[in-house]
Amino acid sequence: MDEPENNHFVKDYGLFTKSVVVSEVKDGREVRWKNLDQVWKLLGDPEAFQGYVEREVKAFLPKS
Repeated sequence: MDEPENNHFVKDYGLFTKSVVVSEVKDGREVRWKNLDQVWKLLGDPEAFQGYVEREVKAFLPKS
């Protein structure tokens, strides 16, 4: 977000501050995304932060 070339992320994902966004891209096009909006609440607890990100990414991955 700090670099001008990344400003589009603010609009694309409705961001107002730095965040973690997971995104699925198929054939060079983004088909879905999710903003992990709880990261700031968990920032002071590294174990909870990591667990949250891992759970959210795993849930986001396509089921096979």
